[in-house]
Amino acid sequence: MKKLFASLFIALGLLIVIKVGIQSVIGLIIGVSTVAVGILLFVLKTKASKSLHPSSNEALIKQLREEGDRIEVILDQCMISDNTTSGNIRISISGFSLNEFPDAPGKLSVVRYRSKYNGKEYIFTSPTMPFDRKQLVYTFTQKETTSIYIDKSNPSLYYFDLRFMFDQPSL
Repeated sequence: MKKLFASLFIALGLLIVIKVGIQSVIGLIIGVSTVAVGILLFVLKTKASKSLHPSSNEALIKQLREEGDRIEVILDQCMISDNTTSGNIRISISGFSLNEFPDAPGKLSVVRYRSKYNGKEYIFTSPTMPFDRKQLVYTFTQKETTSIYIDKSNPSLYYFDLRFMFDQPSL
């Protein structure tokens, strides 16, 4: 839907520039601004997303779990990055940079899983979690597998299901 709106803004902006902008500065400014909005909408639509964070995307996660493709994740094959092993991890949820756990004592981690999907190699990355490597390894050993749910039309939109980590007591 955003692509349609983006295309409409670009077309309308070009039309304004051609029809009105040539005759007046205000028309030119309005036309160029409209084109810029269209381009911005298009860029935002096509920007690759990260794994969805459960607290802010519940409806979309439910839809992915019901309608998306499911791949099994073997947890002992995951890569764990935390702020002790990589120095500083990028805190990223759904493509936006933020610090969701400002009061979290200790470590922050992300989990990556490499898998083929529709004949292509992907690296699926979890949202940032307030757990250290030891907690993740221990829980992954107990749990063994989980799932990633992938949007069939846009594989960059997925949900890395690590809800079980938030049900565990702290080590």
